Amino acid sequence: MDFGKIITIALLAFIGFVAFGDKIMNFYNHQNDLGFNLNNIVYTTKMYDSMELQEKELLLADIETLCVRKHYVDKINCTDTSYWLANNLTDEGVENNLIMRWMPTCTNACETQEAPPPIVEVKEEKKPKTAAKYGGATKWFWEE
Repeated sequence: MDFGKIITIALLAFIGFVAFGDKIMNFYNHQNDLGFNLNNIVYTTKMYDSMELQEKELLLADIETLCVRKHYVDKINCTDTSYWLANNLTDEGVENNLIMRWMPTCTNACETQEAPPPIVEVKEEKKPKTAAKYGGATKWFWEE
């Protein structure tokens, strides 16, 4: 085998690892591919217990939606989805006891709910100014 080919392959692999290593690791760990965003985050069990029933339902619905989206975006099992939620809540500073209470909610939502509709932004097409004047014909630069 040619020594130059081996060095070239090793050099390309090293450059690829340096450039894309963190993305490859995050893909494996399912961390950064779906933004973690809870609208009403609560940090302590005391805060959660003092919330009104309607506020608790909104928070749990937000958690359920986030977990279902994560499950269908990454195509991972529901247990991994709930651990992803727990990991991100821990990073946010939420108490472990509260996280343990929410993990079954995430798992149950993941197992029972269908995929949410995709979020699609509709962009309006701008018609060129020349289309009305020339009936869709091309306007040349010397016609101005």
